[in-house]
Amino acid sequence: MDQYYTIKSKYPDSILFFRLGDFYEMFDEDAKIASEVLGITLTSRSQGLEKKTPLAGVPYHSAERYLAKLLRAGFKVAICEQVEDPKLAKKLVKREVVEVMTPGTITVEGGIQEDRNQYLVSLDTDGEWFYVCAIDVLAGEFFTQKVHKKRVWDEVRIIQPDEFLIRDDFPELLLQEIKKRFPQIRISLFEPWHFSTQTARKRLMEHFQITTLDGFGEFSDGEIAVAGAVLEYMKQLKKGGLHHIRALHRNRRENVMILDEATVRNLELIYSIAEGKKTKYIVLVIG
Repeated sequence: MDQYYTIKSKYPDSILFFRLGDFYEMFDEDAKIASEVLGITLTSRSQGLEKKTPLAGVPYHSAERYLAKLLRAGFKVAICEQVEDPKLAKKLVKREVVEVMTPGTITVEGGIQEDRNQYLVSLDTDGEWFYVCAIDVLAGEFFTQKVHKKRVWDEVRIIQPDEFLIRDDFPELLLQEIKKRFPQIRISLFEPWHFSTQTARKRLMEHFQITTLDGFGEFSDGEIAVAGAVLEYMKQLKKGGLHHIRALHRNRRENVMILDEATVRNLELIYSIAEGKKTKYIVLVIG
């Protein structure tokens, strides 16, 4: 258990899927959450004469559907694998986290909604303007927007985020506004220095292997900051596996009409009020 607790201490905000042979095991509070959300048996493992540690597990070969269910419920999951052959291990089998999954970075079967993108959305603001960056890791989409504060929530609603990424010193009133407007969406916090324009610009150029971002278009400093933060967050989760993200785009909506939240809801363009599920809708383009 020492190995488990050492690894778990590095991922305190994640449910740790700890590989033991043909199973992923979860312990303590993780086990209790998994048992409740997944409907699996909660047992215990003895530690000494008196202490018993809560335990729950899922088979390795069918883990994806359990992962998907936890992610759809808004949890963050760290996958800890055996990284050496147990037969060759001299003592304890070496294990390490190979990937961290979140609701906005789902890549497992059963977690992906085929009729829409899976977006991780980062936000920052200077008070008057909001800077928005969205990434769909599977589709390879990566774009930014600069949006006035009066329109930002309608724009974000159009994207339909699965997860928000904000700096951990984000204004409290705005944080509460996000929670109020998007109560089911996970909010992940990131250190403020990741949103530094200088740091973000350097990260973007290193990722795209270029010396300037000019070839992608004109971006405000705020857009570059949120894009760089998103890229770094994704690389930390995916251990650098983002080679298919090959460009950064700027989303422009100057010549389109934005419907507010109440109008979209009343017209049932996305969700049916009566049935509470997504509708099949027609988009009419007038030109």
